[in-house]
Amino acid sequence: MTDPALATLAERWGVQTGYWDVKGRWIEADPEALRSVLAELGAPVDDVTGPVDAAAAHDRRLAAEPVEPVMVMPLGRTLGFVLRTPRSIGGSVDVAVLAEDGAEHRATVDLVTTSPYTGFEVDGATYAVRWIDTGIELPMGYHRATVSVAGTVSEALVLAPPARLPHLDHRMWGVFAPTYGFVPTGRPGLDHLGVGHLGHLDDLGRRLADLGAEVVSTLPLLATYLDVPFEPSPYSPVSRRWWGELHLDPARLPGLDESPGAAAILSSSRVVDAAATLASTRLVGHAEAAQLVRSVLDALAADLERSRGPAATALEAFGVAHPELGRYARFRAMVEAYGVEALTAVTEAPPALEPVAVARHRYIQFAADAQMADLATSFRSRGQLLALDLPLGANPNGFDVWADPGNFAKAATGAPPDDLFGGGQNWGFPPPHPIESRARGHRELMLALRHHLRHPGLLRIDHLMSLERLWWIPDGFAATDGVYVRYPTEELVAVIAIEATRAAAIVVGENLGTVTDEINEVMQRWGMLGMFELQFEPWHKREHGYLRQPAPDAVASLNTHDMPTFAGWWKGSDIDESVALGLIEAGDRAEHQAGRVTDREALVEGLAADLGAEVPVEPAPALRAALEWMGSSPAAVVLTSLEDLWLEPEPQNIPGTHRERPNWQRRFSRTLVDAFTDPHVVDSLRALDRARRSDDSRKDDT
Repeated sequence: MTDPALATLAERWGVQTGYWDVKGRWIEADPEALRSVLAELGAPVDDVTGPVDAAAAHDRRLAAEPVEPVMVMPLGRTLGFVLRTPRSIGGSVDVAVLAEDGAEHRATVDLVTTSPYTGFEVDGATYAVRWIDTGIELPMGYHRATVSVAGTVSEALVLAPPARLPHLDHRMWGVFAPTYGFVPTGRPGLDHLGVGHLGHLDDLGRRLADLGAEVVSTLPLLATYLDVPFEPSPYSPVSRRWWGELHLDPARLPGLDESPGAAAILSSSRVVDAAATLASTRLVGHAEAAQLVRSVLDALAADLERSRGPAATALEAFGVAHPELGRYARFRAMVEAYGVEALTAVTEAPPALEPVAVARHRYIQFAADAQMADLATSFRSRGQLLALDLPLGANPNGFDVWADPGNFAKAATGAPPDDLFGGGQNWGFPPPHPIESRARGHRELMLALRHHLRHPGLLRIDHLMSLERLWWIPDGFAATDGVYVRYPTEELVAVIAIEATRAAAIVVGENLGTVTDEINEVMQRWGMLGMFELQFEPWHKREHGYLRQPAPDAVASLNTHDMPTFAGWWKGSDIDESVALGLIEAGDRAEHQAGRVTDREALVEGLAADLGAEVPVEPAPALRAALEWMGSSPAAVVLTSLEDLWLEPEPQNIPGTHRERPNWQRRFSRTLVDAFTDPHVVDSLRALDRARRSDDSRKDDT
């Protein structure tokens, strides 16, 4: 049992003393891990000798902060906040608000007429806690409040979000495809540099538009380390607010007509031959492709630095509009020149940097933003939404952590043990520090959201439970000894609501697996879409003769990028992988495979019953029936993986592995031309489209 003093301190500082595991057992936190996390949060761990001391330490902190650093004021209400002052203080409280639009608002509230609703004592002094209603109305956005009482001045960020997030006005369907997976076609060099790019994503959108699809979804397109260090995972980006260079379309590089050097390089035999060789491989050569891309961009960026043409002028204006671009470019050049070892000693990039490297990284962001804008415009012209994914965190050696280390805790983010990962999970990147994030007005989240929402119409937020709590693994501890730390949910959702509303974008929260009731309630209250994965569903437990259908506020799919493909699941390839990784005992393989056979039969039986048609126990007809069944459901959006349509057996990612498997590297086994001339692919998509357009919305037995 946790020491009472430690437990009281943890409760007051938003740290859980344990958690309920997947089997419903209460697991106590490791006391030393608990102490480490509390110390990281700034709690006076070593000064507390009992529960009374712990409570007093927390109250002392409250007494030092008359108002919270962040206030949430939903639209339609007046600004109100909690005020903590010594009970002996009378008079009035003056509130001045500088709105985001520059307007000033003032109010004075008499403390005598505002009765305290509670209080506490600190070091012999009694403090009153009051609710102050200023009567001030504010527009949606971010505002600054100054609160003055008895000679003490406090400042706070006021978040004024809309009541709900933007919503879809009709049911949609679409296709998911990782951009790196496209098989490059056309002229090597001029049309591709050996890897899939944004032009291929647009090509997919055009082909799907003819079949009725309105959504195209892909993996994160952020900058990653592709040389030294090498980390191609789209979920370990250098930054959550700068794009990567690997997926730039060489034929549409801004300023290419102003750069004879870059045009010549694109047509050179060296680049043409290298691009053709890279395009012919089954696995994407991230490092090799990155070097090829950079050889072109170095010449282009250098020419634009000397040019006075339209692209050079636009690049300069882009830098002015994005003040941190120069610092980011210098950071990237510094890591290229000195390695990540320099990050621990340097807070600003040293002067001895390659000018061409700095210029290249400035140009990459300019070019990527321009191509993303063109891509989004192309999608909108067809009535389609581009859907992106916001990763949970960033590389610990990346720009975000280096640029503002105080915003992040000295711990790792992960997950506690479960049935699949008995040793827990350590994802490697540092969690945001909840107290420091509040002090900064949740700037990191705001910038990441603003970056991602500038162009797409739909954004999926990875691991939405991070809005409520995150599993911290203190330095030196195993993933099993992590501790849950709580976050200011309403404040974080308010930031999401403001940014999504300004961008008129739909937000999807990844709420799969173990998710608390609180998060689901938050999603429903704010109108955020959730997720439904058919391969997660317990078909053998279906009741009343039909399958459990996805809810109207769900994005329904067969699987995710972290799950086996439909064909792989059908065959049980994921079971073989789990045995190979030691997650399942070899002697239990037959039992698991037999269970998979039962699941397949139950799925087909349920689909046949709901659709009123016979479904053979074969992967192709089962896939088509599953898509048709999801299409006729109330789900807001139905997504299918492009690869599932031709029954690809290999997954894009196997969770729990790193270099052991070729994660995030597998190219599609077909070109888009091959895929969309396959009658099975086209017929499956047409069936999905017909089902989506049907008014038949089957009963939900939840």
